[in-house]
Amino acid sequence: MTPAHDPNDYEVGMRHKLEFINILNDDGTLNSNAGPEFEGMKRFHVRKKVIEEMKKKGLYEGDADNPMQIPVCAKSGDVIESVMKPQWWVSCKTLAEKAIEVSRFCCSPLSLMR
Repeated sequence: MTPAHDPNDYEVGMRHKLEFINILNDDGTLNSNAGPEFEGMKRFHVRKKVIEEMKKKGLYEGDADNPMQIPVCAKSGDVIESVMKPQWWVSCKTLAEKAIEVSRFCCSPLSLMR
């Protein structure tokens, strides 16, 4: 389960009150929550390393195709990783009102006669 990094797991995590632990830095490397052996490594390199470590410990059961949809950026082709982050918004109403006011003044027939 990766409730902090997958939309479906997020829903399960909310239902079961799981802890949401972020393991990714903004540059796609893993942070200290991933453990010292993986910290600072790139996300795709870690996937291979995790399998190696599981095999060493006799915990690897194998792999199988998983018919899932992986979100990909249309511009870069890179895999999009879901990451929980604080969100903030700016109210644009005041800015829009001022812009409308200025455009009405600048584009009015009276202003064009000057």
